[in-house]
Amino acid sequence: MDQVASSPAQEPITQVYAGFFIRLLAFLLDMFLFNIFVATLGLYLGLVVYFLFHNPADTTYNLSQIIFDFGYYLDYIFYVLYSSVFLSLFSTTPGKFLCKLRVLGENNLRISKTSSVLRSSLQPFSMLLFGIGYVSMFKSSKKQAWHDKVAKTVVVRTSDSKHYIRTILLSIAIYAGLVIFASLVVYFRNTYLK
Repeated sequence: MDQVASSPAQEPITQVYAGFFIRLLAFLLDMFLFNIFVATLGLYLGLVVYFLFHNPADTTYNLSQIIFDFGYYLDYIFYVLYSSVFLSLFSTTPGKFLCKLRVLGENNLRISKTSSVLRSSLQPFSMLLFGIGYVSMFKSSKKQAWHDKVAKTVVVRTSDSKHYIRTILLSIAIYAGLVIFASLVVYFRNTYLK
């Protein structure tokens, strides 16, 4: 897919592996976009839960405390879902897309769903202790961090623009779908469950 078959007049295309700083920028962009997504999702889910289960007479039910207590776990789960979906469908996340990066298998082919989930699940652990899992990038010829080595993936620079449009459209569709779903739940709750 990303390599061209050798012919007498043509050499195979070599991959340019992404370095630490461009990957850091892509990660920060992903975190910014992800946090907007999670904040919006949390707002709408909070409204849905409030309208479905709120009992004004019950003062012991504190939804904000429950969400805060489980927020770290939910944030991790949502990040794994966010990253896994984009990597398995497009081989990139929105942050990597903006930095023109793509995640491939070590064989330079698209990664499987299993590899995308494994990589996405382990990436937060590479950041522990001030990013100790990223130190291996400086010693690796393919610039692989710890989670890349375990999942057998590489991050490469790309100029392919075909998958970018699909990535943007899917991002918009997911966001719009969540907004519509939450709006419908609130509407039906107010209209039919009074």
